[in-house]
Amino acid sequence: MKTLILSSYNQNKIKEFRYLLRSLVGWGLVDLLGIGKRLRLLEDGSSYQENAKIKAQEVAQATGHFALADDSGLEVDALFGAPGMYSARYAGQTASDEDSMNFLLKHLTDVKEEHRTARFRCVLCLAGPNGDPIFTFEGVCEGTILLHQQGKHGFGYDPLFIPTKEELLTVGFAHPNFLGKTFGELPSRVKNRISHRAKAIQKLIPALDQILSS
Repeated sequence: MKTLILSSYNQNKIKEFRYLLRSLVGWGLVDLLGIGKRLRLLEDGSSYQENAKIKAQEVAQATGHFALADDSGLEVDALFGAPGMYSARYAGQTASDEDSMNFLLKHLTDVKEEHRTARFRCVLCLAGPNGDPIFTFEGVCEGTILLHQQGKHGFGYDPLFIPTKEELLTVGFAHPNFLGKTFGELPSRVKNRISHRAKAIQKLIPALDQILSS
């Protein structure tokens, strides 16, 4: 059994990671909240990839175990890709999810529905026990931004983001009950098949299996 450290203090993200990795065999999942180490986890890179690598390397070096880190964000076309990698602090370092959503909507006040296309992007980095980055994986989910919030599930910008019909079709969930629903309204079993993080995790799992067999 190998240990995989989930390099995050975000409880919502940790919960999502654990759900997406629930069928993983041969790995014991541990998160930073459970190991009693308080690390800075700086995000001062110039890309999602750099930020994910920085965090994964820091945690791997501090713990001596394999570490998995992600950097993710919401990219809105009408805002030229903003908030992007700054999504979590778009409205300020101490802003709540509610603050961030309201701040985003304020910047989209004059943007018509047909021009509110967007995507969630996630980049994962897996680092070895010595801190060397081994793999990076990327997942993207296309959608649009609503004029107002809908739904109470999920976290971050989920109540504003509606995945496209094509995203739902790829996993057989293009049922009328799911079409036009935000990530904040969709059942977790649906969101966790099409989300940006789910897609990146799907690419990660074969690499974890490869490590066990090597």
